[in-house]
Amino acid sequence: MILDGTKMMKTCYKDSRSHSGESGQLYIYEDADGAKYLVKHKPLDVANEYVAHRLAMLLGVPTSDAVLILENGKFAVGIAFEEDFQRVNMDDFFGTETSEDDDLDMGYPLDSRVQVAKVKYSDDDPHLAEAMNYLAFRHIVVMDDNPQVAFAHGNLISFDYADAFNLTEEMFASLMNDNRSALGNAVGLFKSHLKIDKGYWDSIELLRRPNTNFLLNAYLDPVMNFPDIDFNSLFDELNQAFSRTVVDFYGCCLQLVNMEIEKMIKEEPKA
Repeated sequence: MILDGTKMMKTCYKDSRSHSGESGQLYIYEDADGAKYLVKHKPLDVANEYVAHRLAMLLGVPTSDAVLILENGKFAVGIAFEEDFQRVNMDDFFGTETSEDDDLDMGYPLDSRVQVAKVKYSDDDPHLAEAMNYLAFRHIVVMDDNPQVAFAHGNLISFDYADAFNLTEEMFASLMNDNRSALGNAVGLFKSHLKIDKGYWDSIELLRRPNTNFLLNAYLDPVMNFPDIDFNSLFDELNQAFSRTVVDFYGCCLQLVNMEIEKMIKEEPKA
């Protein structure tokens, strides 16, 4: 859905940390029905945020919806504004998975050993599954920066995909100018960072949790949903907002993701 920004009310916005961040000045746009959107205007942010949020929604990864907004001949991205949005630190979801080595006991009494701190969320907490959904999705869209999560409408949601797809401002500007050689370079860089097959173990290591079917299934949900998703609606709107080469870039990235997932499925050990 593409909204008409000229018919929306606008106010400046600063996040809970009271600064605008790398995306520049953010705004809250409100339409005639009272729906609010957090709006970004930088072209790279617009493309990445729209594609990633729409892709997450299609895959069932908890996040906010996103729309394109057209205003005075330029496009912005509007991310559904969550009134109960509460930023949380990913550290809250870290566990204390350790391995004990009896050879290191050295005969000391058990009560003298270092006590393990109590974790905030148990190993089977539903929010931990949402965190794993998010970590799987980060590998799909190639996010290397610090995880960004928050609570909203009872779920742990992911947000801030401005740095997705391993794109730089310079690369994106070239894609916007329909530079086909830049397309090959950008797709190659994305491919070099695409490691969905190893992502589960990276996520387990990050979360410091035991390897369980509960977490494996949470990781595999968005991954295995991917080949069955119809992305036509996403690309229909991208075509209206961006150059052919930009649209081709995202199309190539999604094809590479699909190929990697198909390879994972073929290599899965038979029971």
